[in-house]
Amino acid sequence: KVLGLRETTLDDDSKGIHDWRTYSMPGDSLNIPGRLVEPLNPEVGPSTVKPFYLFQTPFLIAQASLLIQRMATADLKVLPKLKWTLEFPYHEQWGKAVFLAQTEVQGEELTEVDASSCSLCVPAVPIDPSPPRILEHMGADILLDSKVDRSTEPCGMCGLPAQQCRYVVVKERGSKASNHVDWKRTVGCARPVNFSCKRALEYSDSSPCTNVPLVCPLCTTDDPAVWRYNLRNHLEQKHSTEAVIRYASLWTLSEDEVAGMKRIWRDRRRSKATYTKKAPVLLTVSDAHRSIAPLHRYARSPFPVFR
Repeated sequence: KVLGLRETTLDDDSKGIHDWRTYSMPGDSLNIPGRLVEPLNPEVGPSTVKPFYLFQTPFLIAQASLLIQRMATADLKVLPKLKWTLEFPYHEQWGKAVFLAQTEVQGEELTEVDASSCSLCVPAVPIDPSPPRILEHMGADILLDSKVDRSTEPCGMCGLPAQQCRYVVVKERGSKASNHVDWKRTVGCARPVNFSCKRALEYSDSSPCTNVPLVCPLCTTDDPAVWRYNLRNHLEQKHSTEAVIRYASLWTLSEDEVAGMKRIWRDRRRSKATYTKKAPVLLTVSDAHRSIAPLHRYARSPFPVFR
């Protein structure tokens, strides 16, 4: 259950020592990496009906700063996104947002990674939001960009390492059943766009990319799927050279597909995304509740969500 924060009253803390308390927020639980969770041991409020925790502003600011110092830019992609509501972002009595955690790099604030552009391309390249175009652009990066670390088995949708982005693939019932992504168990993808594995696996001149998540024949059922363009490297690293040869039919690409992917790689900066970018919503932040950490190689964090 996710707990939110709101200011206390004298009924919550008769001594007036703590100025924030928790309460149960509506909605389901959130999935986030364990490294972004900070265990706390707060004081429990006096209520015996619905227990809650009590906090002080300096402590919460310190916790927000601690969390942001641990984060790398890529972590922004795996954080859950919450809609702007009357309850979130948290705010003080005058309506200003509180506990904004942010960092600075060489005096300039980093902005959140945009899921509408490719995280592997430098400089970033806008991506057409349709599933086939996303798959072929990311697939071309994985296959042909020498700067991409293939040992991390980057996701074919967002480019995050397999350790952070875990796809689960299951097989449908029936003799002609095909694999599909189990979105309830798939976690961490920064671009969770629904697509058909069956269609994406079929080569065509107009859509040459066949990079889809596959079930590794040697991994356990608890292991995540492996994207096809990563499968050879996965078999060699996680299993054996013999496995690479034995399952060559799963990862070998046709000459036509290789040629098609080279064309996409060559023309990747000519394509333009078809989406319309919305104007950002301005947020008024309380300076008394802001945490700024002058660190390197880290990026702005959303407001912390406490459990």
